[in-house]
Amino acid sequence: MLQTALGLATADRNGFYGPVTRAAVERVQAGAGLAVDGVVDGPEWQAIQAALG
Repeated sequence: MLQTALGLATADRNGFYGPVTRAAVERVQAGAGLAVDGVVDGPEWQAIQAALG
């Protein structure tokens, strides 16, 4: 679900939290002014939802 919400390409939606997913999370964190640590919790989910409109 996270990979889909991040808008990753179908080929990258493999169910594993690997480097592609982590990089996408870190981009969301940086864009939302959050600590860039690759950890997804409440603020990250809110930022992802806001970006999706």
